[in-house]
Formats: sequence, C-alpha cells, structure tokens
Amino acid sequence: MTTGSGSNKSGSSESNAMNSVHDPLHIAGSDHPGMILTNTHFNGTNYLGWSRTIRMALGAKLKLGFIDGTNLKPAVTDDSYQKWTRCDYMVTCWILNSMTAELSEAFLYCQSAYELWKEISERYGQSNGPLMYQLKKELNNVNQGM
Repeated sequence: MTTGSGSNKSGSSESNAMNSVHDPLHIAGSDHPGMILTNTHFNGTNYLGWSRTIRMALGAKLKLGFIDGTNLKPAVTDDSYQKWTRCDYMVTCWILNSMTAELSEAFLYCQSAYELWKEISERYGQSNGPLMYQLKKELNNVNQGM
C-alpha cells in the first residue's frame, strides 16, 4: 500500500528545489567565482552606472542583501554559517572581477562583500561638488593673478 508515498516524495523534492531557488544562500550550478556580472568594468570614474548594473545583477541573483547589509552574517554556530560564507565570498569575487585590475587590488583585503561595497561607495560614490567649486575658484584666482 504505497499509493501516496511516491508522489509525496517527488512533490517534496520539487518543493525543496523551488525553495532553494528562492533562497538567497542558494548558489546555482552556473555560478562560479570567476564570473563577471556586468560588461561595464569599474575604472574609478564610472561609479554610478557601474554600481547600478552590479545592483541589478545581484538583485536578479537574490544576492543584493550581501552588499546592502540586509543578509547579515550568522553566528559561527548557526547551521547556515558555511553557506552564508560561501555566498559572501562568491559575491565579493563577482564585484572584484567587475573592476579594473588596479582597482580590485586596492580592495582585495575587505573582509566581506558588505565591507567591500561600503568602501567602494565611500571612496567613489560621494559627490565632490564643494571641493570642485573650491578648486575651480582657486584656479580662477591663479589665472587672474598672472
């Protein structure tokens, strides 16, 4: 009398597969550390466009939480710690791969994808409007003094 058990098992495995696809800690078979998320390489001057394409790509892969701080690192004793660490390393590699070699070397020692994203944002995401105004004003004064 095994009428329902076979279908329950296949239904259960299908349900587990669907749940894993929606799990931010899921890594697809096609995901690997050498993967490049975007054709736009960050070169230090194209932060806004580059960051937008990275955020879209990570959002599509349900990994945006690793850079915006919403997918927090679990305790070492937590069952998901190893999966989280693996995903965080993967996201970190993807971001570093999308940068020019010179820039990626400068950020190589960030401890997490969140820390990496924060460092890049702080360094390149700030508008230097007041500084640019001051420099232009000083240059103008130098030119008038000659």
